[in-house]
Amino acid sequence: MNWIKRAFRSISYHKKNTILMFLSFLILSILILFGLCIRAASRERIWEIRTSIGGSVLVSNERQIYSEEPRGVNSISHQKYLELCADERIRFGSCNTVTAALADNFTAEIMDGQEENGTENIYVEGSSDPVEYFSSVSSVVTLISGHVPQNAEEAVVSDGIAERNGLGISGIYSTNEAAYSGNVVYNNPANAIYTLDTPVYEMNENDNVKEITLQLKDPEEGRAFAEDAKKMPEYIKEEYDMDYTVNVSAYKAVADSLKSLAGISNLMVIVSVILGTITLSFLILMNLRDRMFEIGILLSVGETKMRIMLQMLMESFCPVLLAITAGVIFSYPLANVIKIAVDLSNGVQAAIKTQQIIILYLCGMGVVLASSMVMVYQIVRYQPKKILMME
Repeated sequence: MNWIKRAFRSISYHKKNTILMFLSFLILSILILFGLCIRAASRERIWEIRTSIGGSVLVSNERQIYSEEPRGVNSISHQKYLELCADERIRFGSCNTVTAALADNFTAEIMDGQEENGTENIYVEGSSDPVEYFSSVSSVVTLISGHVPQNAEEAVVSDGIAERNGLGISGIYSTNEAAYSGNVVYNNPANAIYTLDTPVYEMNENDNVKEITLQLKDPEEGRAFAEDAKKMPEYIKEEYDMDYTVNVSAYKAVADSLKSLAGISNLMVIVSVILGTITLSFLILMNLRDRMFEIGILLSVGETKMRIMLQMLMESFCPVLLAITAGVIFSYPLANVIKIAVDLSNGVQAAIKTQQIIILYLCGMGVVLASSMVMVYQIVRYQPKKILMME
């Protein structure tokens, strides 16, 4: 009889072993498929947030802020700013610059322990991107009315300055003095006038900047970009070292949790494959022990060991492949339950795709082949005469 026919008759005859093998791999195939889908969805989501959340690099002078220099110095050239923005890893950049000013008959905000004398220091801070700048200093100042400057004729002042001096300009902000420390009047954040960068360049009679904020296309490239930027030449005040602060905390917070989810799904797949290999190996050994006499008769009548191995392999392949197919079918309605749980984790959309199904079938065939090594080892060692004498 052909070994293929014998394999199918054996599958129908040894129902208990076949059903046990089918149910075991049905459960394992569902676990493996869900693990593969969650892993793929997590990786896709990590890539999405790499481009959507991104990261930033703050370029500033490491020099400390001294009382005679309001809020730092404009120690970065505009040429440096343009060269950094031109890097292909940067989505866009913004810069801000500052100048000190004396205003006669100007009532500034006085900090504790200081006296008002009628001629007070203020400072004007300009930014190429006021919206981004106000977002970055939100812990110190908060826009409470109006809007950020949109042209060189507009500015934003604190609520105290506006009330004291009767100013009506584009916007008014409030300050959180607890988040800021200083020892002179112009170190008081309430004495700042915020506008675009171009008027400040005119007051300073140069286009040097104090800080540069660069938005990264890919946060994973932040540190590499900072190292490359440090090698670029400085154009003014080279005695000051530039500090490149990479901020990818928002990306890391989401990416780390997604990487943990992907790691758990990887572990689920690996454990399921190992468990499937052990289970199938055990079932094959039990099957060989129960059918030793049958194998001995086949060998004694001239059947080759290779054909017997192929028969046993077929008997394992069929229920495993049927179990995987059933697992894929059952996984679609069960996937809705998984989606509800997983979608709550950082927007991961776990869906069953063709790629994961193909990998599942490959895993199943790999498990069968790995487990069959036990069967091959046993059959190679069988001697028909000894088997029949034992029986």
